[in-house]
Amino acid sequence: MSSQTLSAMTEHAVQGILDPARPLAQVQRELARAWPDAAALEVGLALAAACHAIEQMYVFPPAIADRVAQTWRLAALIGGDVLALQSLGRPHATGAHLLDWWDAP
Repeated sequence: MSSQTLSAMTEHAVQGILDPARPLAQVQRELARAWPDAAALEVGLALAAACHAIEQMYVFPPAIADRVAQTWRLAALIGGDVLALQSLGRPHATGAHLLDWWDAP
């Protein structure tokens, strides 16, 4: 992973988290779609980095604080998704693999 890629992913996540009109699950999907070849855990890292950046730089209203807390949980759940895929013997290395998992019936 390049630092430029992580920076771009993190910036995208920050914008999504700060936009109350965007569902947080959409933000994580947007990251996986925009960077389908990125390591799956990079999606989680970008979400976590975005949360950290928001917490460090902004004084935000309670609604945004709640969105940040929810996004921390989403970032952690990506690790669980990767582990579940791995234990099932399914591909689990990239954002595209996460999208396949999330979109499975």
